[in-house]
Amino acid sequence: MSVNDAVHSLEVSHLTVCYNCVPVLSGMNLNLRCGDCVGLIGPNGAGKTTLLKAIAGLLPLESGTIRLHGKSPQAAQREISYLPQREQVDWDFPITVRGMVDMGRFALLGNWKPFTRQDASIVDQALATFGLTELAGRQIKALSGGQQQRVFLARSWAQQAHVYLLDEPFEGLDRNAQQELAVTLHKLSAEGRLVIVSHHNMSNVAELFSHVILLNGKLIASGAVGDVFTPELIEKAFSALRPVGTGKN
Repeated sequence: MSVNDAVHSLEVSHLTVCYNCVPVLSGMNLNLRCGDCVGLIGPNGAGKTTLLKAIAGLLPLESGTIRLHGKSPQAAQREISYLPQREQVDWDFPITVRGMVDMGRFALLGNWKPFTRQDASIVDQALATFGLTELAGRQIKALSGGQQQRVFLARSWAQQAHVYLLDEPFEGLDRNAQQELAVTLHKLSAEGRLVIVSHHNMSNVAELFSHVILLNGKLIASGAVGDVFTPELIEKAFSALRPVGTGKN
């Protein structure tokens, strides 16, 4: 499976998102290009999860627009995949690795199209791509944290997602699993996909990401990691006033 060579962009214009009438994000403008691996950095309560969910079309917007090569998140929902924080997933749900990856194809096919041999072949490719072939029959709750993350990525790959939104995917993984996940994310971005990752470990930002968004209720800075991930801008992001009255991330 290949990704269209055309360069797509994700454009966020004058975005404001509220919880209970309280702004969590306000006045955000971003322009991200597919092919980048982007780190979303900011203190707790800065609005990182809110931004990811807004891009995924899971939250109403108070104002502003989000467009993926000209389409709203709702219109582009099959091209966007959101992976929540691990503690928000029901790992006891009785499904195998292959069953989970199959769901990526069902999401693409909709309710009425049959699951074909071609779909099964794409699932096989997804399992092989993410090193899950030998684990295909295993229940997801029996996997390690790193393996569980790869299952979700394989499901998104089978869905033919173009934008991957990951909320703290490195949290709770040992060093080897973190390194394996980093290689996988770099591979996805190298294939032309846009990968956006909320992340809190400041020590490895430069090695994980090509671009960085610094956020704290509003956009502090966005750009190449060498330009944005500087002591001055980091200090600005972590000392900026947060939205009042919300614990939303």
